[in-house]
Amino acid sequence: MIIATLVLAAPFGHDHYVSRDGAWCWFADPRAIWVENEIFSGGVNQQGDITVHQYDPRTKARRDHVLFPKLERDDHNNPALLKLADGRLAAFFSKHSGPDMYLSLT
Repeated sequence: MIIATLVLAAPFGHDHYVSRDGAWCWFADPRAIWVENEIFSGGVNQQGDITVHQYDPRTKARRDHVLFPKLERDDHNNPALLKLADGRLAAFFSKHSGPDMYLSLT
Protein backbone atom coordinates (compact mmCIF):
# COMPACT_ATOMS: atom_id res chain seq x y z
CA MET A 1 0.00 0.00 0.00
CA ILE A 2 2.81 2.44 0.80
CA ILE A 3 4.58 1.69 -2.48
CA ALA A 4 1.40 2.35 -4.53
CA THR A 5 0.85 5.62 -2.71
CA LEU A 6 4.41 6.77 -3.41
CA VAL A 7 4.17 5.85 -7.06
CA LEU A 8 0.93 7.82 -7.47
CA ALA A 9 2.18 10.75 -5.44
CA ALA A 10 5.48 11.18 -7.25
CA PRO A 11 4.26 12.36 -10.68
CA PHE A 12 0.98 13.95 -9.64
CA GLY A 13 1.39 15.43 -6.14
CA HIS A 14 0.29 14.22 -2.73
CA ASP A 15 -3.47 14.74 -2.60
CA HIS A 16 -4.65 11.90 -4.84
CA TYR A 17 -6.69 8.83 -3.98
CA VAL A 18 -8.55 6.36 -6.16
CA SER A 19 -11.25 5.54 -3.59
CA ARG A 20 -12.00 6.10 0.06
CA ASP A 21 -14.31 3.09 0.30
CA GLY A 22 -12.77 -0.05 -1.17
CA ALA A 23 -11.11 -3.08 0.38
CA TRP A 24 -9.13 -5.74 -1.43
CA CYS A 25 -7.06 -8.81 -0.73
CA TRP A 26 -3.54 -9.48 -1.98
CA PHE A 27 -4.29 -12.55 -4.10
CA ALA A 28 -6.80 -11.03 -6.58
CA ASP A 29 -4.35 -9.54 -9.06
CA PRO A 30 -4.32 -7.25 -10.79
CA ARG A 31 -6.32 -5.12 -8.38
CA ALA A 32 -5.63 -1.99 -10.40
CA ILE A 33 -4.67 -1.26 -14.00
CA TRP A 34 -3.67 1.81 -15.99
CA VAL A 35 -5.82 2.31 -19.12
CA GLU A 36 -5.49 5.35 -21.39
CA ASN A 37 -4.24 7.74 -18.68
CA GLU A 38 -6.74 6.54 -16.07
CA ILE A 39 -6.48 4.15 -13.15
CA PHE A 40 -9.12 1.46 -12.67
CA SER A 41 -9.13 -0.24 -9.28
CA GLY A 42 -11.41 -3.00 -8.00
CA GLY A 43 -12.70 -3.31 -4.47
CA VAL A 44 -15.46 -4.19 -2.05
CA ASN A 45 -17.13 -1.27 -0.28
CA GLN A 46 -18.57 -1.13 3.24
CA GLN A 47 -21.99 -2.29 1.97
CA GLY A 48 -20.48 -5.37 0.31
CA ASP A 49 -20.88 -3.98 -3.21
CA ILE A 50 -18.33 -5.15 -5.77
CA THR A 51 -16.95 -1.96 -7.29
CA VAL A 52 -14.56 -0.60 -9.87
CA HIS A 53 -13.13 2.85 -9.18
CA GLN A 54 -12.16 4.97 -12.17
CA TYR A 55 -9.67 7.76 -11.53
CA ASP A 56 -7.97 10.35 -13.73
CA PRO A 57 -4.85 11.65 -11.93
CA ARG A 58 -4.58 14.67 -14.25
CA THR A 59 -8.01 16.07 -13.30
CA LYS A 60 -8.57 14.15 -10.03
CA ALA A 61 -11.98 13.10 -11.40
CA ARG A 62 -13.32 9.88 -9.82
CA ARG A 63 -16.24 7.62 -10.67
CA ASP A 64 -17.37 4.54 -8.79
CA HIS A 65 -19.08 1.73 -10.70
CA VAL A 66 -21.07 -0.93 -8.81
CA LEU A 67 -20.72 -4.28 -10.58
CA PHE A 68 -22.71 -6.36 -8.08
CA PRO A 69 -24.63 -4.81 -5.17
CA LYS A 70 -24.36 -6.34 -1.71
CA LEU A 71 -22.57 -9.55 -2.70
CA GLU A 72 -20.77 -9.95 0.65
CA ARG A 73 -18.74 -7.74 3.02
CA ASP A 74 -15.42 -9.53 2.58
CA ASP A 75 -12.18 -8.21 1.12
CA HIS A 76 -11.56 -11.59 -0.55
CA ASN A 77 -14.36 -10.78 -3.04
CA ASN A 78 -12.60 -7.89 -4.78
CA PRO A 79 -12.45 -8.10 -8.57
CA ALA A 80 -9.36 -8.82 -10.62
CA LEU A 81 -9.22 -6.58 -13.70
CA LEU A 82 -8.18 -7.14 -17.29
CA LYS A 83 -8.26 -4.82 -20.31
CA LEU A 84 -9.40 -6.83 -23.32
CA ALA A 85 -8.03 -6.41 -26.83
CA ASP A 86 -11.30 -4.79 -27.96
CA GLY A 87 -10.92 -2.03 -25.32
CA ARG A 88 -13.46 -3.35 -22.83
CA LEU A 89 -12.66 -3.92 -19.17
CA ALA A 90 -13.28 -7.37 -17.68
CA ALA A 91 -13.72 -7.84 -13.93
CA PHE A 92 -13.67 -11.31 -12.33
CA PHE A 93 -14.89 -11.89 -8.76
CA SER A 94 -16.56 -14.41 -6.47
CA LYS A 95 -17.72 -14.80 -2.89
CA HIS A 96 -15.07 -15.77 -0.35
CA SER A 97 -16.05 -19.43 -0.27
CA GLY A 98 -18.69 -19.67 -2.98
CA PRO A 99 -18.42 -21.92 -6.01
CA ASP A 100 -19.57 -19.29 -8.55
CA MET A 101 -17.23 -16.99 -10.50
CA TYR A 102 -18.73 -13.75 -11.83
CA LEU A 103 -17.63 -11.81 -14.90
CA SER A 104 -18.55 -8.21 -15.60
CA LEU A 105 -17.73 -6.60 -18.95
CA THR A 106 -17.79 -2.84 -19.54
